[in-house]
Amino acid sequence: MNLSKILPKIPAYLVGLTASGLVSLPFSGQAIEYPTPQTTESAPHRSAAASPKRCVHTCITESYDFNNNGQLDRDERVTPVTVIAPEGNVTTTSSHTVHLVIYMPELRAESAELFVDQRVPVPGSDHEFRYQEIYYNDAVALPRELQAGPRLVTLTLTDLPLQPGETYVWSLSFSCGESDWASIYSTVEGLITATEEDGTPPDASGLNQTTLARIAQDYADRQLWSETLQLTAQLRPAHPEEWSELLESQGLGCFKDVPFAGETADFTIDDDPRCFVN
Repeated sequence: MNLSKILPKIPAYLVGLTASGLVSLPFSGQAIEYPTPQTTESAPHRSAAASPKRCVHTCITESYDFNNNGQLDRDERVTPVTVIAPEGNVTTTSSHTVHLVIYMPELRAESAELFVDQRVPVPGSDHEFRYQEIYYNDAVALPRELQAGPRLVTLTLTDLPLQPGETYVWSLSFSCGESDWASIYSTVEGLITATEEDGTPPDASGLNQTTLARIAQDYADRQLWSETLQLTAQLRPAHPEEWSELLESQGLGCFKDVPFAGETADFTIDDDPRCFVN
């Protein structure tokens, strides 16, 4: 893959090749800075806590006895399902593959339902839309680790027919069993937009940390959240400050220590970050 062609902003010396692969450079240690996005009035909240209706389902943990007094107090709600997205809750991408990273509390849901609709303005109206489905999956597999505690879960959607400049709305909800869906409190939504740029992040397995950080910053400068998040997450094991500062820049710093599903981690509901519980 020709990185200098795909990522023209990266200095050529960072993508120089040796006989064994990419050159080795010391890690710069600079934070990945993501520009503050413009807010979108029609964008849904990132957290399911903003939903107006709430009810208790045994498969979704919504409260927990953190103070061990034998009862669930009003201030002992757990962090709700939350999309890890910029403040405007618009996930931007330059490809037809979208990575949605979602915080999920402890749950025992059997599966989840995910759909993506294209939002098409109604002619003659500035505020009305019709929706055309482009993706639907009513049997999204959920990681077993969620039964032991909260996790960050990455949902990768490939080959989406995204058109540059168009807006798409997605929604994820959980199934507690046949004909039993979780409360609105546990449903999360967001928007997706694609740019006219073409290209996907390179395979990070052959990249040193400095090169990876520079590529992540290039995507951040172009305000491509899906790619920026994916690349910065790969920096986290060795350089967690990069991941932490990216999340903090979008008001999501409280999620910085939550492990991804698939990682080996002793992280239970007692470690709930208590984000968006008010």
